[in-house]
Amino acid sequence: MTPVWQLRLVQVVLILVALGVAAFDVSRKLAIHGGMTPFHWFVAGLAVYGGFSGFKVQKILNRPVRPNPRRRSTPFSRWRAGHLVRLFCALSVVMWGVVLSEFYGPSWVVYALYALGLLLLLIWTPGANPVPEQPEPLNR
Repeated sequence: MTPVWQLRLVQVVLILVALGVAAFDVSRKLAIHGGMTPFHWFVAGLAVYGGFSGFKVQKILNRPVRPNPRRRSTPFSRWRAGHLVRLFCALSVVMWGVVLSEFYGPSWVVYALYALGLLLLLIWTPGANPVPEQPEPLNR
């Protein structure tokens, strides 16, 4: 299984987790139509920050680094870690929606966080692997 397919598998599993969490939360609670308190704004802000910080982390992890014999990171490990962080940050938006729902946040904000998290998970693409795959040897 190639690294790109492994990341795609993680993506599919996280999409299913997000859908399951959102469906379970929506099915067990009535919609709340109320105002946003400062706490609700804080939680919604954390959700948006968490979703978009995944994009920043990937850029930080993908920058070139100076060789260091004690450092075990490789371009491939940074590439993979960056994509995993990005995927889990997208899932965190959905989880912040659950937190907001538990503290009786307005349903439109909760549903917006679920939709934003799912959208981030759906539009994610792994990009090019920094380590090209080796061709299989020909058997003669």
